[in-house]
Amino acid sequence: MAHKCAPVLIRAAREELDQLRKLLDFDGKGDGFRLDGRGYSIVCLEPQEPKASIFSLGLRYPYLNVEFVELLTIKGIPYYRIMLMHDNESFTSVFSLKGEQEVELETWLALQAIEEEADPE
Repeated sequence: MAHKCAPVLIRAAREELDQLRKLLDFDGKGDGFRLDGRGYSIVCLEPQEPKASIFSLGLRYPYLNVEFVELLTIKGIPYYRIMLMHDNESFTSVFSLKGEQEVELETWLALQAIEEEADPE
């Protein structure tokens, strides 16, 4: 059974993309904006993503490529934003609803998370 990405995660990924467009000074002229040629990617994990684990995301000890984990909220729905830094020039933003992944990964995320203020919407 196929799952659809949660609307909250779609909104979070869209906001992330909009921020990157601004940071990278994309004016909308010329070629379309693409992340893959710049070393950036955005990933939304589905509930109980079969390949989502500490190992598949690169979150093995000593977790050298994890820049930060945030616990954020949109419309009362908590989700994680995980920033994986591959090097100084590339990163992956990973979004996952809180409580939707395997126990080991959820436990690790909860221990690492910085809680941000709730979104007023």
